Amino acid sequence: MSAASAVLNPGAWPARNLLAQRYPSPLKIAVVGAGVGGLSVAVALRLQGHKVELYERPDHGRGGSALVNLGPNSNGLIRRWGLCAETFGGSEMLSLAELGAAGDERRCKDFSVLNKRWQHPWHLVPRARLSERLREIATAEDGLGIPVTVCATVGAVSLDSVAGCLAFRPETPATFDVIIGADGIHSETREAIGQGNTHRLGSGGLAFDFTIPRDVVLNDPTTRPLLDRHHTVTTWHGDDGLRVDMYNLGGDEALYFTLVCLDAESLSVRCAEGNKLESFDPVLELLRGFDPAVKQLVRKVHPAQLKAQPLLGMEKLPSWVNGKLALLGDAAHPFPSFHGQGTAQAIEDSAALATVLPAGTAPDDVPDLLKLYEKIRYDRAHQLQDAEQNGAGADAMDGEADYTFGFDELDNSAAAFATWLWSKRPPAFRRMPISFGACPGPRQDGFGNPYGSHAERTFLKASIMFKTSRTYLQSFLPTPSFRFRSPATIAYASILVTTVGNMSWLGGRGYTHFGVYLHDVEYGRRDGTAVYGTYLPAMFENLADPIISGRDELGMNKVYCDIDVDNKTDSYSARLSWRGAEFLNIRLDDLSSVPPESLKEMPADAAAQDYGLLTYKYVPATGEPGKADVEYACVIPHAEEARVAQQTVRSLAWAHQPKVTFEEGDWESLPTLHHISSALAAMPIYGFVFSKVEEGVGVADMSSCRRIE
Repeated sequence: MSAASAVLNPGAWPARNLLAQRYPSPLKIAVVGAGVGGLSVAVALRLQGHKVELYERPDHGRGGSALVNLGPNSNGLIRRWGLCAETFGGSEMLSLAELGAAGDERRCKDFSVLNKRWQHPWHLVPRARLSERLREIATAEDGLGIPVTVCATVGAVSLDSVAGCLAFRPETPATFDVIIGADGIHSETREAIGQGNTHRLGSGGLAFDFTIPRDVVLNDPTTRPLLDRHHTVTTWHGDDGLRVDMYNLGGDEALYFTLVCLDAESLSVRCAEGNKLESFDPVLELLRGFDPAVKQLVRKVHPAQLKAQPLLGMEKLPSWVNGKLALLGDAAHPFPSFHGQGTAQAIEDSAALATVLPAGTAPDDVPDLLKLYEKIRYDRAHQLQDAEQNGAGADAMDGEADYTFGFDELDNSAAAFATWLWSKRPPAFRRMPISFGACPGPRQDGFGNPYGSHAERTFLKASIMFKTSRTYLQSFLPTPSFRFRSPATIAYASILVTTVGNMSWLGGRGYTHFGVYLHDVEYGRRDGTAVYGTYLPAMFENLADPIISGRDELGMNKVYCDIDVDNKTDSYSARLSWRGAEFLNIRLDDLSSVPPESLKEMPADAAAQDYGLLTYKYVPATGEPGKADVEYACVIPHAEEARVAQQTVRSLAWAHQPKVTFEEGDWESLPTLHHISSALAAMPIYGFVFSKVEEGVGVADMSSCRRIE
């Protein structure tokens, strides 16, 4: 299998591009700079179907940095582009050992438990190998999209960001729909932004990257004990910001090291041309108080490897975009640390840029979409940049994991892009027939009288709980006041198919409804308190009558579809469709009375703390598309619901291997539901917790629904 055909999924974009313009031709895009950022955006834009030209200057860029820190936030992105770091030298980051200069242990942090919170692994990978694999996918003749063209350049950049003209003098300018500046901290494209201060700031510090063959270290009794910790970063801290980092990548043939000197004036003056040290003497002098094993390591390095890289930063740019030009990575927000979040943020930039430039994008929309890219990325990139510059550990090794790793830029930018698309188009109205007086429904008859006992009503319920992506589900929450309580990227959700019968308000008949339920969600009130529950983003029903009352009274997000249920002694199936177009199929075979082992994975405290079912009521304003007359959060407390209608389960059966198949369909086959079906089809299922079928009497009553505030 070639590099390009190995792509797992071209992105989490399909469900968020439904409203994009259908422009007939791909965009013509120039990417200036072929570092990890430039290669990443070239891959991402290729997967979106665009024609990309990558301009490479071999002697340009900041250099250095033998290793790249791929946290779950960035690793998850490249994995969806077909790159699994463990297949090309990546090693899982499991622990951090911090030592004093003399080797005394100050702290050892084990990340094995923390890493279970994230759907994607945390890897350290050689930069050269990552670049090589990105280049393979970008340029491969087979695979998705148009192969990227790589062009060697020599002259200075000539750029007109408004007209989209780019040239490397003395060549003739070429015109592009988009120009992306990914040419690092020494960026030439940055000048065309034309705003603010682009002055590079030096900290006075230097960093040296070097490698030593593993066998050389093992064969020396003085240095051999340094390899006792596997998949570990070991750091020796000296005075005045002097630090040595050793990266033990398990089975790699080489050991990777970084020597950081924050006060390096005396050292820098002894560097020869090209920032290479003339001898080891100044380094050994700096390390005079260090562990003898560390000094012995440095003596094993060829002097040519010890090339100094200045630690540079830059004042914050007011903007990263201008016309058809957008900056990413170090060209927009340079990071001072070679092994922090700099590369990861360049990869996140790439994912966001590709998300807002889907196939079918019209060239006239490019300037606005680049501004949207900047809006999506600006605060996060600079917040992590500031944290790293201030020594707060933006590489998530020391207390920043939730913000840094509990994030997925594909999901985040897809949600922002969908919001932008909807803001450009008039939203559809939702109406109900209120002109005919009182409307009968589940809770009252045509005269406003409540219906009788719920106890005789029957139910048949099939429920499936599964693990999924919290960052993807984030876009299902209607306002920022709703949030998942945990920053973990793994979340729990359920689907529930309920058939009710013997309903007095339906003349003794019944109906079926299907819901998607998001667990561990809370609504934050304005006074600082919160209501914790399960949020219902969508419910399908095969009868129009309860949809009307459920929407109006309860804020239920109800829509109509056909639901066919087949319940047998040892199996259960449900099929959701709209006029013959199926978009969901559920099968529970080999039902038994034995619970599955996976049931133990269910969050232990979820049921105890879950206060109720959370919904969101929205009534549009007449004559003002996009505005609401009424919108607020609602809750149906479980305790009050149970008091009104007690349910009795008469039979219970478990399924050990449920089958759930979502189909997104298209606008032609599902003209009223495709926006929902496509979003549900893109929802990942990482594993099932349980699935069961219950039958009994007593149907839930929702009359206790109330406003949260």
